[in-house]
Amino acid sequence: SGPADRFSEFWQLQNSLITSKGWVSQYPPGYIIFLALGLRLGIPQVVGPFFVGVTVFFTALTVERLLRDDIATARLGIVMLALSPFLVGLAGAYMNHIGGAAFISVAMYFAIRSVDEENFVWPVVTGFAVGLVFSIRPLTAVVASLVIAYVWLGRDARLGRETIKPFLLRSAGAVIGIVPIFAGLAWYNRHFFGSAFRFGYVAA
Repeated sequence: SGPADRFSEFWQLQNSLITSKGWVSQYPPGYIIFLALGLRLGIPQVVGPFFVGVTVFFTALTVERLLRDDIATARLGIVMLALSPFLVGLAGAYMNHIGGAAFISVAMYFAIRSVDEENFVWPVVTGFAVGLVFSIRPLTAVVASLVIAYVWLGRDARLGRETIKPFLLRSAGAVIGIVPIFAGLAWYNRHFFGSAFRFGYVAA
């Protein structure tokens, strides 16, 4: 946040608000933290392209698992993603969309991997990545969670013990991964907006 002082009116932009604790964005702080780190290092313009790289890399890993029988199509899709004018445009902006895309691609990769391999670490990492998306774009994270749930339940499997039990175990791991992010975001909301469940959108 920035200071709430006699210059506050100069920070009164469309998507910002002045609170008793300081001047903040109406958006959750997830992506802003990465921009702040880039600013501290003197390279804020690198943050967007870095997250494009993360998005393309983890999407490539994911589609090669999903399209094992058609690697050529998977790789063509990745080349098209990497050269997408829309993605390149987002990389050049400071908007949070690309951060959300990057962590969704991370979450999807580990969600698919947790189906392929019996390792409790992968659902935990999946949950952590979804939590990061939630700290950037909350509603987007909800949609990503539904897609992951669909993957974990199995597209062709009938709901039964062999499907539900692994789903519940993976979901438990995801909850473990997401809790630290939720706790941090709840503290942030309470500090600036008076309630753990009150986001800047509502305060604005």
